Amino acid sequence: MTKCDVRSEPWLTEGAIDFLRHFINPTSRVMETGGGASTVWFAEQCRCSVVTYESDPNYIAIIRSILKPFSRAHLHPFVSPIPPDWTSYSDESFDLVLVDTGFTKRIPARKQPSRSA
Repeated sequence: MTKCDVRSEPWLTEGAIDFLRHFINPTSRVMETGGGASTVWFAEQCRCSVVTYESDPNYIAIIRSILKPFSRAHLHPFVSPIPPDWTSYSDESFDLVLVDTGFTKRIPARKQPSRSA
């Protein structure tokens, strides 16, 4: 991803973006897996608080270089094949949780323990 790849809107359908424009406001808290255009859009267009979990250090560096210093984005890098434990957040911690399917494809499936016969 380069700076030119970050669009002014997230990679979502027009209907989803329209819904989010009406649903998300400056008091909203958003958590997302996978950073990019959505991170910038939530932080700068919606002016809400956004917590982003991203495994690619290059994406994190690019997003940070684009975000304005006053944005309320919190980028959380991780290197483990399993994302951090999100259960530490209470049920009402976030108004929206956005799961990037491209992000989930980059996470290897957990290997199931073998069963003895």
